[in-house]
Amino acid sequence: MPGLLPRAIRRSGGLQGGVTVPDKQPITIKNGTYVANIHDLNRLLEWTLKNTCDLWKTMFGAADENAEAIRVIREWLPNAIKQTADDVIACLEALREERSKAEALRRNAAAFGSAVTKVQLSACKKALRRVKSADENVRVAAATQQKAKRLQEIFTEMAVKAEN
Repeated sequence: MPGLLPRAIRRSGGLQGGVTVPDKQPITIKNGTYVANIHDLNRLLEWTLKNTCDLWKTMFGAADENAEAIRVIREWLPNAIKQTADDVIACLEALREERSKAEALRRNAAAFGSAVTKVQLSACKKALRRVKSADENVRVAAATQQKAKRLQEIFTEMAVKAEN
């Protein structure tokens, strides 16, 4: 499933969506003999900030050669921030839903008192694990959103420096 969340969340049935490079054409960043092709800009959110900054320094080092790449990234960043915000909202919705299911199972088990069955206890434990997983997904989605915002700030700073 494509999305802006890290692979662990996507593997666990995470969120759909994402912003990809138009027409699936890779963007090419060149500086002298160095050439980098990026097929999916969403992967930049999985990179460390240092690696992304190094790539952008290289890109802005030869801004004339990389005008198209700069334009595409400039268009991608606001969309990525919006998509990560949507991902956070969807994760929060999933967390609320899992919490309500877990609470219903807990109340059902509590109604039986000491006569609660192993199946009911097992269902409660599974529901609590799903709540914990959904909570982790919310934290990761929020961190990804903050990273996208930080990448926007860094990109803007580098673009201003390159223009001067």
